[in-house]
Amino acid sequence: RGRCTRARVALGAVAPTVFRARAAEAILEGQTPTPALIEAAAKAAAAAAQAIDDIRASAAYRRHGVHVLVRRLIGQAWEKLA
Repeated sequence: RGRCTRARVALGAVAPTVFRARAAEAILEGQTPTPALIEAAAKAAAAAAQAIDDIRASAAYRRHGVHVLVRRLIGQAWEKLA
């Protein structure tokens, strides 16, 4: 498998405006994606979320959702490219 030459991770609904999780992107770029690397990027994306508590969900639940979805989507994107 090849290396990730460019990665973009954009997040919405977990901050006042849509933003890019640049730390997650930096983890992926230049690397060969592995489950551990994808997990690290997903954790970085979740840490970047500025989630809030409200009537619909807690901030912790929203950060967990970011972690799960980013991990899943990076994995799916990588599989499509393979």
